[in-house]
Amino acid sequence: HHCLLVGYGADGINPYLAFEALAHSRDAGLLDKDIDLVGDYRQAVAKGMHRPFLVADLPFMSYPSRELALANSVRLMQEGGARMVKLESGAEQVRIVEFLASHDIAVCAHLGLRPQSVHKTGGFRVQGREQDAAKRMLQTALDLQSAGADIVLLECIPADLGSEITAALDVPVIGIGAGPGTNGQIQVIYDILD
Repeated sequence: HHCLLVGYGADGINPYLAFEALAHSRDAGLLDKDIDLVGDYRQAVAKGMHRPFLVADLPFMSYPSRELALANSVRLMQEGGARMVKLESGAEQVRIVEFLASHDIAVCAHLGLRPQSVHKTGGFRVQGREQDAAKRMLQTALDLQSAGADIVLLECIPADLGSEITAALDVPVIGIGAGPGTNGQIQVIYDILD
C-alpha cells in the first residue's frame, strides 16, 4: 500500500500500522523471534520508496534519555533509511529534541494525543480542550521549535488550537485531527476506508 500512496502523490508515509501487524505476528510466534523489525522493516520500506521523505517513529521507551534517543535515532537513520525521527513530545522532551538537533538529527515533535502515552493521559480523547492545557501545549510547541524541532505534529486537538499553534510557529505544522488550519494533514488510510 505504500507504493500505491506514492503513486498518487503522497509526500510522506508512516508505515506504523503494517509495522505493528508484523510485530504482533512475531510476538504470536508466526515470524522468526530473531527478526529485527525496527531495522529490517524500515529498511525495506526505504528501499521501495524513491521520492518520499521517510520519517520513523522512535518506539515506546526508546528515548528515556538523551543518549538512548541519539543511539536509537542514528540506528533508524543508518540502518532503516529514515531521514527524520518522530518522538511523542511534551515539555519533558525539550532537552532530548535539543540534544538530537545538536547532533544533526532531523526531528518531528508530536504533541496532543500521544498514542504511546494513552494509558497515562486518559485514553484516546481530544487533548488541549481546557484553556490551561491549550496554553501549555502552545508553550511546549514554541519550546520544541526553539530546541530544534524541524516539524511539529499535532494530533487530536481542537481546530482553533491547531490554527493558533500553526500561526505561532515558523516550522511546518502537520495535523492529524487538528483542524484545517495546519500546514499539512496526515490522512490515515484505514480511518478513511472505515
